[in-house]
Amino acid sequence: MTDLVTADHNDLLKRLAWEVSKNVIDHHKKVYAEIFKNAPSTLPISLRNGIYNQISSAMKCKNDLEIIDWIRSSENHRKQMRKIKRTPKNAE
Repeated sequence: MTDLVTADHNDLLKRLAWEVSKNVIDHHKKVYAEIFKNAPSTLPISLRNGIYNQISSAMKCKNDLEIIDWIRSSENHRKQMRKIKRTPKNAE
């Protein structure tokens, strides 16, 4: 990994996103130890990568309009995903 002092801005943003995602996973591993104990070993990696991708995507916004668009898109995507999860299997 690039030294923090010599890293360019984009490398620092990537490092920031990784650190946040790792911290979130570490916190949840402590708070929800039973869930992680019984989950597949790939769960923490999958969650970490998903968090990292969301942070990285959000940090690409360059102005308020892009931030608003990102938030609206994220909200809509989350709502669509919730609808998919709620659809009963026998409704297909």
